[in-house]
Amino acid sequence: MDEAVEWGMALAKDIAALRIGERDWADVDRGLLLSGPPGCGKTIYAQALARTCGVPLIQGSWSSWLANGTGHQGDFLLALKRTFADARAKSPCILFLDEVDSFPNRGELTHAYKDWDIQVVNALLAELDGVESRPGVVVVAACNNPHLLDPALVRSGRLDRHIQIRPPDRRALSIIMREHLGDDLPGQDLDGAALLALGATGADVERIVRGARRRARNAGRSMEITDLLAEIGDADDRTPQEMVRAAIHEAGHAVVALELGMPVGAATLRAGDGKVIGVGHDRYYPIERDIRDQLVGLLAGRAAEQVVMGEPSAASGGGESSDLAQATWLAARSLSEFGYDTERGLLWQPMPGRMADFRRVLVGDPTLADLVRSMLADVFSEACDIVTRRRTAVQSVATALLERTALDGGEVARIVEADGRGDLP
Repeated sequence: MDEAVEWGMALAKDIAALRIGERDWADVDRGLLLSGPPGCGKTIYAQALARTCGVPLIQGSWSSWLANGTGHQGDFLLALKRTFADARAKSPCILFLDEVDSFPNRGELTHAYKDWDIQVVNALLAELDGVESRPGVVVVAACNNPHLLDPALVRSGRLDRHIQIRPPDRRALSIIMREHLGDDLPGQDLDGAALLALGATGADVERIVRGARRRARNAGRSMEITDLLAEIGDADDRTPQEMVRAAIHEAGHAVVALELGMPVGAATLRAGDGKVIGVGHDRYYPIERDIRDQLVGLLAGRAAEQVVMGEPSAASGGGESSDLAQATWLAARSLSEFGYDTERGLLWQPMPGRMADFRRVLVGDPTLADLVRSMLADVFSEACDIVTRRRTAVQSVATALLERTALDGGEVARIVEADGRGDLP
Protein backbone atom coordinates (compact mmCIF):
# COMPACT_ATOMS: atom_id res chain seq x y z
CA MET A 1 0.00 0.00 0.00
CA ASP A 2 3.01 2.32 0.48
CA GLU A 3 3.32 2.99 -3.25
CA ALA A 4 -0.39 3.82 -3.50
CA VAL A 5 -0.17 6.17 -0.50
CA GLU A 6 2.87 7.92 -1.96
CA TRP A 7 1.08 8.36 -5.30
CA GLY A 8 -2.02 9.69 -3.57
CA MET A 9 -0.10 12.27 -1.53
CA ALA A 10 1.66 13.49 -4.67
CA LEU A 11 -1.70 13.75 -6.46
CA ALA A 12 -3.15 15.80 -3.59
CA LYS A 13 -0.30 18.31 -3.97
CA ASP A 14 -0.80 18.45 -7.74
CA ILE A 15 -4.54 19.07 -7.44
CA ALA A 16 -3.94 21.81 -4.87
CA ALA A 17 -1.47 23.45 -7.24
CA LEU A 18 -3.88 22.94 -10.15
CA ARG A 19 -6.60 24.85 -8.32
CA ILE A 20 -4.45 27.97 -7.89
CA GLY A 21 -3.03 27.84 -11.39
CA GLU A 22 0.46 26.65 -10.44
CA ARG A 23 0.13 23.32 -12.25
CA ASP A 24 -1.11 22.44 -15.74
CA TRP A 25 -3.49 19.49 -16.16
CA ALA A 26 -1.04 18.05 -18.69
CA ASP A 27 1.46 17.57 -15.84
CA VAL A 28 -0.93 15.68 -13.54
CA ASP A 29 -1.36 11.89 -13.47
CA ARG A 30 -4.90 11.27 -14.67
CA GLY A 31 -5.26 7.49 -14.69
CA LEU A 32 -4.43 4.82 -12.08
CA LEU A 33 -5.14 1.10 -12.14
CA LEU A 34 -5.36 -0.58 -8.74
CA SER A 35 -5.26 -4.35 -8.72
CA GLY A 36 -5.38 -6.87 -5.91
CA PRO A 37 -7.45 -9.63 -4.34
CA PRO A 38 -11.01 -8.95 -3.20
CA GLY A 39 -11.22 -7.10 0.09
CA CYS A 40 -7.70 -5.65 0.01
CA GLY A 41 -8.93 -2.06 0.28
CA LYS A 42 -9.17 -0.73 -3.27
CA THR A 43 -12.53 0.98 -2.71
CA ILE A 44 -11.49 2.32 0.68
CA TYR A 45 -8.33 3.69 -0.95
CA ALA A 46 -10.37 5.60 -3.55
CA GLN A 47 -12.55 7.08 -0.79
CA ALA A 48 -9.50 8.10 1.25
CA LEU A 49 -7.84 9.55 -1.85
CA ALA A 50 -10.81 11.81 -2.56
CA ARG A 51 -10.84 13.01 1.06
CA THR A 52 -7.11 13.66 1.01
CA CYS A 53 -7.38 15.62 -2.22
CA GLY A 54 -10.47 17.46 -0.98
CA VAL A 55 -12.48 16.60 -4.09
CA PRO A 56 -15.73 14.73 -4.83
CA LEU A 57 -15.72 10.99 -5.48
CA ILE A 58 -17.79 9.83 -8.45
CA GLN A 59 -18.32 6.08 -8.85
CA GLY A 60 -19.26 3.82 -11.73
CA SER A 61 -18.94 0.19 -12.74
CA TRP A 62 -20.03 -2.30 -15.37
CA SER A 63 -22.68 -3.74 -13.05
CA SER A 64 -24.11 -0.34 -12.06
CA TRP A 65 -24.31 0.79 -15.69
CA LEU A 66 -25.90 -2.49 -16.73
CA ALA A 67 -28.48 -2.21 -13.97
CA ASN A 68 -29.35 1.34 -15.04
CA GLY A 69 -31.88 0.27 -17.64
CA THR A 70 -33.22 -2.82 -19.37
CA GLY A 71 -29.88 -4.34 -20.38
CA HIS A 72 -30.12 -2.72 -23.82
CA GLN A 73 -26.77 -1.51 -25.09
CA GLY A 74 -28.12 2.01 -25.52
CA ASP A 75 -29.09 2.20 -21.84
CA PHE A 76 -25.66 0.92 -20.81
CA LEU A 77 -23.82 3.46 -22.94
CA LEU A 78 -26.02 6.33 -21.74
CA ALA A 79 -25.34 5.41 -18.10
CA LEU A 80 -21.59 5.20 -18.78
CA LYS A 81 -21.55 8.59 -20.54
CA ARG A 82 -23.66 10.13 -17.77
CA THR A 83 -21.12 9.09 -15.15
CA PHE A 84 -18.25 10.68 -17.05
CA ALA A 85 -20.31 13.82 -17.73
CA ASP A 86 -21.06 14.08 -14.02
CA ALA A 87 -17.37 13.78 -13.24
CA ARG A 88 -16.45 16.50 -15.74
CA ALA A 89 -19.11 18.79 -14.24
CA LYS A 90 -17.66 18.32 -10.74
CA SER A 91 -13.96 18.47 -11.62
CA PRO A 92 -11.53 18.40 -10.03
CA CYS A 93 -12.69 15.02 -8.76
CA ILE A 94 -11.81 11.35 -8.46
CA LEU A 95 -13.77 9.05 -10.76
CA PHE A 96 -13.62 5.53 -9.33
CA LEU A 97 -14.33 2.72 -11.82
CA ASP A 98 -14.86 -0.55 -9.98
CA GLU A 99 -14.80 -4.02 -11.58
CA VAL A 100 -12.97 -2.69 -14.63
CA ASP A 101 -11.90 -6.24 -15.49
CA SER A 102 -15.58 -6.86 -16.33
CA PHE A 103 -14.77 -5.12 -19.61
CA PRO A 104 -13.35 -7.87 -21.83
CA ASN A 105 -10.23 -7.89 -23.95
CA ARG A 106 -11.56 -7.26 -27.46
CA GLY A 107 -8.80 -9.38 -29.01
CA GLU A 108 -9.96 -12.51 -27.18
CA LEU A 109 -13.68 -12.30 -27.96
CA THR A 110 -15.06 -15.21 -29.97
CA HIS A 111 -18.69 -15.47 -28.90
CA ALA A 112 -21.64 -14.65 -31.15
CA TYR A 113 -22.51 -11.37 -29.41
CA LYS A 114 -18.96 -10.02 -29.32
CA ASP A 115 -20.03 -6.85 -31.18
CA TRP A 116 -22.00 -5.80 -28.07
CA ASP A 117 -18.89 -6.11 -25.89
CA ILE A 118 -16.64 -4.42 -28.44
CA GLN A 119 -18.89 -1.37 -28.58
CA VAL A 120 -19.02 -0.91 -24.81
CA VAL A 121 -15.24 -1.25 -24.52
CA ASN A 122 -14.86 1.30 -27.30
CA ALA A 123 -17.22 3.64 -25.44
CA LEU A 124 -15.14 3.41 -22.27
CA LEU A 125 -11.94 4.05 -24.21
CA ALA A 126 -13.50 7.09 -25.85
CA GLU A 127 -14.50 8.53 -22.47
CA LEU A 128 -11.07 7.92 -21.02
CA ASP A 129 -9.24 9.59 -23.87
CA GLY A 130 -11.59 10.71 -26.63
CA VAL A 131 -12.57 13.90 -28.42
CA GLU A 132 -14.15 15.28 -25.26
CA SER A 133 -11.32 15.77 -22.78
CA ARG A 134 -11.66 15.34 -19.02
CA PRO A 135 -9.48 18.03 -17.38
CA GLY A 136 -9.49 17.68 -13.62
CA VAL A 137 -11.00 14.18 -13.67
CA VAL A 138 -8.56 11.64 -12.25
CA VAL A 139 -9.73 8.11 -13.04
CA VAL A 140 -8.90 5.40 -10.52
CA ALA A 141 -9.91 1.96 -11.78
CA ALA A 142 -9.93 -1.19 -9.68
CA CYS A 143 -9.82 -4.86 -10.63
CA ASN A 144 -8.85 -8.28 -9.34
CA ASN A 145 -7.38 -9.60 -12.60
CA PRO A 146 -5.30 -6.99 -14.47
CA HIS A 147 -4.07 -9.59 -16.96
CA LEU A 148 -7.60 -9.81 -18.39
CA LEU A 149 -7.77 -6.13 -19.39
CA ASP A 150 -7.84 -4.90 -22.96
CA PRO A 151 -4.32 -3.51 -23.67
CA ALA A 152 -5.87 -0.26 -24.92
CA LEU A 153 -7.20 0.45 -21.43
CA VAL A 154 -3.73 0.63 -19.91
CA ARG A 155 -1.89 2.46 -22.65
CA SER A 156 -0.36 5.88 -22.03
CA GLY A 157 -2.93 8.58 -21.41
CA ARG A 158 -5.52 6.21 -19.96
CA LEU A 159 -4.91 3.89 -17.00
CA ASP A 160 -1.20 4.23 -17.52
CA ARG A 161 -0.02 3.78 -13.94
CA HIS A 162 -0.52 0.37 -12.30
CA ILE A 163 -0.19 -0.22 -8.56
CA GLN A 164 -0.81 -3.60 -6.98
CA ILE A 165 -2.48 -3.59 -3.57
CA ARG A 166 -1.22 -6.55 -1.61
CA PRO A 167 -2.63 -7.94 1.63
CA PRO A 168 -1.36 -5.92 4.61
CA ASP A 169 1.77 -7.01 6.45
CA ARG A 170 1.95 -7.76 10.17
CA ARG A 171 2.39 -4.13 11.23
CA ALA A 172 -0.37 -2.89 8.95
CA LEU A 173 -2.74 -5.61 10.18
CA SER A 174 -2.11 -4.54 13.76
CA ILE A 175 -3.00 -0.94 12.86
CA ILE A 176 -6.12 -2.02 10.95
CA MET A 177 -7.24 -4.17 13.88
CA ARG A 178 -6.81 -1.28 16.29
CA GLU A 179 -8.86 0.95 13.98
CA HIS A 180 -11.74 -1.52 13.78
CA LEU A 181 -11.59 -2.40 17.49
CA GLY A 182 -12.19 1.19 18.54
CA ASP A 183 -12.67 1.20 22.32
CA ASP A 184 -12.41 -2.59 22.61
CA LEU A 185 -9.21 -4.18 24.02
CA PRO A 186 -7.62 -0.85 25.03
CA GLY A 187 -3.85 -1.10 25.44
CA GLN A 188 -3.81 -4.70 24.19
CA ASP A 189 -0.72 -5.72 22.19
CA LEU A 190 -2.15 -6.91 18.87
CA ASP A 191 1.12 -8.10 17.33
CA GLY A 192 0.43 -11.78 18.01
CA ALA A 193 -3.07 -11.53 16.59
CA ALA A 194 -1.69 -9.79 13.51
CA LEU A 195 0.83 -12.59 13.01
CA LEU A 196 -1.93 -15.19 13.20
CA ALA A 197 -4.02 -13.17 10.74
CA LEU A 198 -1.26 -12.75 8.14
CA GLY A 199 -2.73 -13.15 4.68
CA ALA A 200 -5.99 -11.50 5.71
CA THR A 201 -7.28 -8.38 3.97
CA GLY A 202 -8.75 -5.24 5.49
CA ALA A 203 -12.22 -6.61 4.84
CA ASP A 204 -11.25 -9.85 6.60
CA VAL A 205 -10.15 -7.86 9.65
CA GLU A 206 -13.49 -6.06 9.78
CA ARG A 207 -15.24 -9.45 9.73
CA ILE A 208 -12.89 -10.83 12.40
CA VAL A 209 -13.55 -7.93 14.77
CA ARG A 210 -17.30 -8.16 14.17
CA GLY A 211 -17.17 -11.88 15.01
CA ALA A 212 -15.07 -11.27 18.12
CA ARG A 213 -17.65 -8.75 19.35
CA ARG A 214 -20.40 -11.30 18.77
CA ARG A 215 -18.51 -13.92 20.80
CA ALA A 216 -18.11 -11.49 23.71
CA ARG A 217 -21.73 -10.34 23.46
CA ASN A 218 -23.02 -13.91 23.51
CA ALA A 219 -20.89 -14.59 26.58
CA GLY A 220 -22.31 -11.52 28.30
CA ARG A 221 -18.95 -9.81 28.89
CA SER A 222 -16.46 -7.36 27.42
CA MET A 223 -14.30 -8.53 24.54
CA GLU A 224 -11.13 -10.41 25.41
CA ILE A 225 -8.10 -11.09 23.22
CA THR A 226 -9.14 -14.75 23.12
CA ASP A 227 -12.30 -13.73 21.26
CA LEU A 228 -10.20 -12.07 18.59
CA LEU A 229 -7.79 -15.01 18.33
CA ALA A 230 -10.65 -17.52 18.16
CA GLU A 231 -12.29 -15.55 15.35
CA ILE A 232 -9.05 -15.33 13.39
CA GLY A 233 -8.65 -19.10 13.63
CA ASP A 234 -12.34 -19.71 12.99
CA ALA A 235 -13.89 -22.89 14.38
CA ASP A 236 -11.19 -25.53 14.00
CA ASP A 237 -12.81 -28.95 14.00
CA ARG A 238 -9.81 -30.83 12.65
CA THR A 239 -8.75 -33.92 14.52
CA PRO A 240 -5.31 -34.01 16.19
CA GLN A 241 -4.07 -36.23 13.36
CA GLU A 242 -5.35 -33.77 10.77
CA MET A 243 -3.67 -30.89 12.62
CA VAL A 244 -0.37 -32.77 12.52
CA ARG A 245 -0.76 -33.33 8.79
CA ALA A 246 -1.57 -29.66 8.21
CA ALA A 247 1.46 -28.61 10.25
CA ILE A 248 3.73 -30.98 8.31
CA HIS A 249 2.32 -29.62 5.04
CA GLU A 250 2.98 -25.96 5.90
CA ALA A 251 6.35 -26.79 7.44
CA GLY A 252 7.33 -28.48 4.19
CA HIS A 253 6.59 -25.31 2.23
CA ALA A 254 8.63 -23.20 4.66
CA VAL A 255 11.68 -25.45 4.97
CA VAL A 256 11.98 -26.12 1.23
CA ALA A 257 11.60 -22.40 0.46
CA LEU A 258 14.45 -21.51 2.80
CA GLU A 259 16.58 -24.34 1.43
CA LEU A 260 16.14 -22.88 -2.06
CA GLY A 261 17.06 -19.38 -0.93
CA MET A 262 13.53 -17.98 -1.01
CA PRO A 263 12.35 -15.80 1.89
CA VAL A 264 9.58 -16.83 4.26
CA GLY A 265 7.50 -14.03 5.73
CA ALA A 266 5.46 -16.22 8.08
CA ALA A 267 3.82 -19.62 8.45
CA THR A 268 0.35 -20.09 9.86
CA LEU A 269 -1.87 -23.03 10.75
CA ARG A 270 -5.10 -21.05 10.70
CA ALA A 271 -8.18 -23.22 10.22
CA GLY A 272 -9.11 -23.57 6.58
CA ASP A 273 -6.43 -21.11 5.53
CA GLY A 274 -3.04 -22.33 6.72
CA LYS A 275 -0.28 -20.97 4.54
CA VAL A 276 3.33 -19.91 4.18
CA ILE A 277 3.53 -16.24 3.26
CA GLY A 278 6.09 -14.25 1.33
CA VAL A 279 7.71 -17.07 -0.63
CA GLY A 280 9.33 -16.56 -4.02
CA HIS A 281 12.40 -15.11 -5.71
CA ASP A 282 11.98 -11.37 -6.12
CA ARG A 283 13.86 -10.83 -9.37
CA TYR A 284 12.92 -8.46 -12.14
CA TYR A 285 14.08 -11.01 -14.72
CA PRO A 286 13.48 -14.50 -13.29
CA ILE A 287 15.50 -17.26 -14.90
CA GLU A 288 14.50 -20.87 -15.48
CA ARG A 289 15.91 -21.97 -12.12
CA ASP A 290 13.81 -19.35 -10.32
CA ILE A 291 10.66 -20.72 -11.92
CA ARG A 292 11.68 -24.27 -11.08
CA ASP A 293 12.31 -23.24 -7.47
CA GLN A 294 8.83 -21.80 -7.30
CA LEU A 295 7.39 -25.05 -8.66
CA VAL A 296 9.36 -27.07 -6.11
CA GLY A 297 8.07 -24.77 -3.37
CA LEU A 298 4.47 -25.13 -4.52
CA LEU A 299 4.67 -28.92 -4.28
CA ALA A 300 6.75 -28.96 -1.08
CA GLY A 301 3.70 -29.31 1.19
CA ARG A 302 2.61 -32.42 -0.66
CA ALA A 303 6.19 -33.70 -0.59
CA ALA A 304 6.39 -33.23 3.19
CA GLU A 305 3.23 -35.25 3.67
CA GLN A 306 4.62 -37.97 1.39
CA VAL A 307 8.00 -38.20 3.14
CA VAL A 308 6.99 -37.71 6.77
CA MET A 309 3.54 -39.28 6.81
CA GLY A 310 3.90 -41.90 4.09
CA GLU A 311 1.31 -40.53 1.68
CA PRO A 312 -0.09 -37.16 0.61
CA SER A 313 -3.61 -35.97 1.29
CA ALA A 314 -5.81 -34.04 -1.12
CA ALA A 315 -4.82 -30.79 0.63
CA SER A 316 -2.44 -29.68 -2.12
CA GLY A 317 -5.10 -30.12 -4.78
CA GLY A 318 -8.66 -28.91 -5.15
CA GLY A 319 -9.67 -25.53 -6.51
CA GLU A 320 -7.98 -23.03 -8.80
CA SER A 321 -5.98 -21.50 -5.94
CA SER A 322 -4.61 -24.85 -4.74
CA ASP A 323 -0.90 -25.72 -4.80
CA LEU A 324 -1.36 -28.26 -7.58
CA ALA A 325 -3.46 -25.93 -9.74
CA GLN A 326 -0.96 -23.08 -9.40
CA ALA A 327 1.97 -25.40 -10.12
CA THR A 328 0.23 -26.79 -13.21
CA TRP A 329 -0.48 -23.26 -14.45
CA LEU A 330 3.10 -22.08 -13.88
CA ALA A 331 4.61 -25.20 -15.49
CA ALA A 332 2.45 -24.74 -18.59
CA ARG A 333 3.42 -21.07 -18.84
CA SER A 334 7.11 -21.89 -18.49
CA LEU A 335 6.85 -24.29 -21.43
CA SER A 336 4.61 -22.20 -23.65
CA GLU A 337 5.17 -18.53 -22.79
CA PHE A 338 8.66 -18.45 -21.29
CA GLY A 339 10.42 -20.61 -23.89
CA TYR A 340 11.64 -23.43 -21.62
CA ASP A 341 10.26 -26.32 -23.68
CA THR A 342 13.42 -28.34 -24.41
CA GLU A 343 11.38 -31.12 -26.04
CA ARG A 344 9.74 -29.07 -28.79
CA GLY A 345 12.06 -26.07 -28.90
CA LEU A 346 11.35 -22.34 -28.89
CA LEU A 347 7.79 -21.42 -29.70
CA TRP A 348 5.68 -18.80 -27.97
CA GLN A 349 2.18 -20.03 -27.22
CA PRO A 350 0.11 -17.67 -25.05
CA MET A 351 -1.89 -19.07 -22.16
CA PRO A 352 -5.44 -17.76 -21.61
CA GLY A 353 -6.00 -15.48 -18.65
CA ARG A 354 -8.80 -17.51 -17.07
CA MET A 355 -8.26 -20.87 -15.41
CA ALA A 356 -11.42 -22.28 -16.98
CA ASP A 357 -9.99 -21.59 -20.45
CA PHE A 358 -6.62 -22.98 -19.37
CA ARG A 359 -8.18 -26.35 -18.64
CA ARG A 360 -9.38 -26.50 -22.22
CA VAL A 361 -5.84 -25.82 -23.43
CA LEU A 362 -4.54 -28.90 -21.63
CA VAL A 363 -7.37 -31.03 -23.00
CA GLY A 364 -6.76 -29.74 -26.52
CA ASP A 365 -2.98 -30.13 -26.37
CA PRO A 366 -2.20 -33.57 -24.90
CA THR A 367 1.49 -33.15 -25.70
CA LEU A 368 1.67 -30.03 -23.53
CA ALA A 369 -0.28 -31.83 -20.80
CA ASP A 370 2.22 -34.71 -20.89
CA LEU A 371 5.16 -32.29 -20.68
CA VAL A 372 3.58 -30.48 -17.73
CA ARG A 373 2.92 -33.81 -16.01
CA SER A 374 6.56 -34.82 -16.51
CA MET A 375 7.83 -31.48 -15.22
CA LEU A 376 5.66 -31.65 -12.11
CA ALA A 377 6.81 -35.21 -11.39
CA ASP A 378 10.41 -34.01 -11.64
CA VAL A 379 10.00 -31.02 -9.31
CA PHE A 380 7.96 -33.11 -6.88
CA SER A 381 10.85 -35.55 -6.72
CA GLU A 382 13.23 -32.67 -5.97
CA ALA A 383 10.91 -31.41 -3.23
CA CYS A 384 10.81 -34.90 -1.70
CA ASP A 385 14.62 -35.07 -1.77
CA ILE A 386 14.91 -31.76 0.10
CA VAL A 387 12.31 -32.78 2.68
CA THR A 388 14.10 -36.11 3.20
CA ARG A 389 17.39 -34.30 3.78
CA ARG A 390 15.83 -31.69 6.10
CA ARG A 391 13.23 -33.92 7.70
CA THR A 392 14.13 -32.98 11.27
CA ALA A 393 13.77 -29.30 10.42
CA VAL A 394 10.33 -29.98 8.93
CA GLN A 395 9.30 -31.81 12.10
CA SER A 396 10.61 -28.99 14.31
CA VAL A 397 8.76 -26.29 12.38
CA ALA A 398 5.60 -28.42 12.43
CA THR A 399 5.87 -28.89 16.21
CA ALA A 400 6.29 -25.15 16.72
CA LEU A 401 3.27 -24.46 14.51
CA LEU A 402 1.15 -26.89 16.51
CA GLU A 403 2.15 -25.10 19.70
CA ARG A 404 1.76 -21.50 18.50
CA THR A 405 -0.43 -21.64 15.34
CA ALA A 406 1.70 -18.96 13.65
CA LEU A 407 5.43 -18.25 13.28
CA ASP A 408 7.10 -15.23 11.75
CA GLY A 409 9.83 -15.66 9.16
CA GLY A 410 12.65 -15.14 11.64
CA GLU A 411 11.33 -17.86 13.94
CA VAL A 412 11.02 -20.29 11.05
CA ALA A 413 14.55 -19.52 9.86
CA ARG A 414 16.01 -20.07 13.35
CA ILE A 415 14.27 -23.42 13.72
CA VAL A 416 15.44 -24.57 10.29
CA GLU A 417 19.00 -23.44 11.00
CA ALA A 418 19.03 -25.38 14.27
CA ASP A 419 17.64 -28.40 12.42
CA GLY A 420 16.57 -30.00 15.71
CA ARG A 421 14.15 -32.88 15.94
CA GLY A 422 10.64 -32.06 17.07
CA ASP A 423 8.40 -34.44 18.98
CA LEU A 424 5.08 -34.57 17.23
CA PRO A 425 1.99 -35.49 19.26
